[in-house]
Amino acid sequence: MHELSVALSLIDALTESLGTHPDVRIEVIHLKIGPLSGVIEPALRSAFEIAAVGTIAEGAILAIQVPPIVLRCEECGQETNLSGADVMDNRDGLGSWISWLPPACPACGAAALTVVGGRELELVAAEVRRG
Repeated sequence: MHELSVALSLIDALTESLGTHPDVRIEVIHLKIGPLSGVIEPALRSAFEIAAVGTIAEGAILAIQVPPIVLRCEECGQETNLSGADVMDNRDGLGSWISWLPPACPACGAAALTVVGGRELELVAAEVRRG
């Protein structure tokens, strides 16, 4: 379960940035997690809840934004956005989206699509309370 490693790394990064002062608490952590990142949101939430115990992030809320998958045609340059919800509804039984991705560019028909968005795993911001 690599979500635990992600949660621990997130807490480490925030603790390194903010310190371990007893009067500092993280209330909300804003993340951007792409549908192709390999991170399963419910597993991350569970892992984070466990990993945060006794840290400045204990009790913090994870606010997760899911950006679209973006495909670019190498022939014509057309970019196609696939929303996370569309892809989630069409993944196979193994949780894979790759078998569902369009095989050709919807604009020119070329089979030259490259994934240029949707793999994000970013710490965007943290809302902190002091005192």
